Amino acid sequence: MENMKVNINPADLPNVVCGCGNLYWIHASILKKVSKIVSPNGEEGVIPIPDMICSKCGSSVTLAMNNDEPTKPKLHLV
Repeated sequence: MENMKVNINPADLPNVVCGCGNLYWIHASILKKVSKIVSPNGEEGVIPIPDMICSKCGSSVTLAMNNDEPTKPKLHLV
């Protein structure tokens, strides 16, 4: 199969809207601890998982996509 080039216009794609109705998101990371038992270098560590947080209510879009239920706010925005 030949390499196919697909042109996607972002303006034609649907927006991801938070359950609160907000369209705007903030980049964030979920930090996962890695124990030295499973770590490839034998030392404890942290793995960052990219996430997006609603700028209005603080809900996580990554967590919401992994669950059937909407997430409760994890971050208090001021």
